[in-house]
Amino acid sequence: MTDDLFYKTMRGNFSQSPHDHEDALRVLSEKNYSFVPEIYHFDNEQYCCRKIEEAVSLKQYLEETADFDIANKVIQELTIFFLEVSKNTKDELHLIPDDIHDENLIVDKKKNIYLIDLDMFGWWPKNLVYQKLGTSISKVSHSINYSMLYYERRQLGNRVEELSKQLNEQNKAMFEAGVRHGFWNIDSISEIKEKYEVYKPSAM
Repeated sequence: MTDDLFYKTMRGNFSQSPHDHEDALRVLSEKNYSFVPEIYHFDNEQYCCRKIEEAVSLKQYLEETADFDIANKVIQELTIFFLEVSKNTKDELHLIPDDIHDENLIVDKKKNIYLIDLDMFGWWPKNLVYQKLGTSISKVSHSINYSMLYYERRQLGNRVEELSKQLNEQNKAMFEAGVRHGFWNIDSISEIKEKYEVYKPSAM
């Protein structure tokens, strides 16, 4: 059972109550948001949740696949999740996540998306809710863009390498064919080199 669990000792965040993790995690645990792994235990120091098997960061996933549908899903569902979470209040402060980026968003083998690093959730004044939402979506959007560009550059590099190999093979075949045209009964590259050394033009 312990292999299926993930434990994390939490740090403070930049919210109005930097170390008040327990109340935030209680909300996340009770509401069962799809973006959050199932939480089994928590206090102000540590939490224990379900370990997401066979998952990679959004950054790695998009660099390897450039999956446009997943990129759209992340932006759409993250926006909805952020707004739903912000409806939870405590002393006129709103619960929102801070510091969302492409390394603490993960994608599993079924293409489910999860937000990890749950100590980022904190209590913020109303006037900062949409500022934080805009910052988070902008940050994730830019990281998606960079991952897509990385994929395209890598694909282009692979294509250039493939074309270079094909061109080298064609040049090699043309060279051998041309030399054989001048030297009859030549079968191997070593024979071509041997004949060339004998018959090559002398330096002027």
